[in-house]
Amino acid sequence: MSNYRIIREVGKGGMGCVYEALDSYGTKIALKMMSAKAASHPDYREMFDYEVQSLRKLSNPSIVKIM
Repeated sequence: MSNYRIIREVGKGGMGCVYEALDSYGTKIALKMMSAKAASHPDYREMFDYEVQSLRKLSNPSIVKIM
């Protein structure tokens, strides 16, 4: 997390929060972090990983790039 500077919370859901942040190069990014409760639950971790893999397959200027 030392590579990112959180600017503000953008949204919150059942699995965690999304923040507007800056990376180490000063690029504005969206940073999604799982809550501790969700991260400790295997089913939530699996759903989060599935979401990441699904979004990595998409390519559109309106969709953020998954890192």
